[in-house]
Amino acid sequence: MTLFAAVLVVVLIAIAGFACMVARLVRPAGSSAVSLEWLDEFAIEKYAPMERLLRETDYAFLSQQRGFEPAIAKRLMGERKRIFREYLRQLRVDFQRLVALADIMIVHSPNDQASLVSEVWRQRRHFYWNLTVLEFRFLFAPFGAQVCGIKEVLAAVESMRVCVNDLTPAALHAA
Repeated sequence: MTLFAAVLVVVLIAIAGFACMVARLVRPAGSSAVSLEWLDEFAIEKYAPMERLLRETDYAFLSQQRGFEPAIAKRLMGERKRIFREYLRQLRVDFQRLVALADIMIVHSPNDQASLVSEVWRQRRHFYWNLTVLEFRFLFAPFGAQVCGIKEVLAAVESMRVCVNDLTPAALHAA
C-alpha cells in the first residue's frame, strides 16, 4: 500500500507541475506595446542565438583549454540557461502581442474573418504545444534530454507574424 501511495504522490506532483507550467505559458503577459509600429520593428532573427546557447560543443572546447575548471563550465551553463529562459519568456510575450494584434485586426475588419479566427486558434495551439514540449525538454536537460524544438517554436511565431501582417491593410503599414 505504501508503494501505491508513493507512486500516487509522484503522479499528483507531476500533474500539478504540468498544470502550473501550462497556466504560466498561456496566461497573458501584457500587451502594453501592441501597435503596428511594434509589428514593423519585430524580427524573428533576434531569437537566433537561442539555437546556440545550449550547445555542448562550447563546453568540449572549453574543457580543452589550459586552466579549465569544471566550476567555470558550470557557471557558464547556469548563465546560459538563465539567458535561454529569458529568451523563452520574451518569445511568449512577443507571440501574445502578435495574437493580440490579430484579434484587433479581426474584430475591426469590415469582412467576416471566421476562417482567420480558426487559423489564429490553430496557430496558438501549435505554438503553445511546441513551447510546452521545449519547456519539458529544457526541464529534463540535466538528466540527458536534448533541448531541441527551438526551430518549431520560432516557426510558429513567424507564421503568426505573417498572418498578422496579411491581416494588416497595406495603407496602415505605409502610414
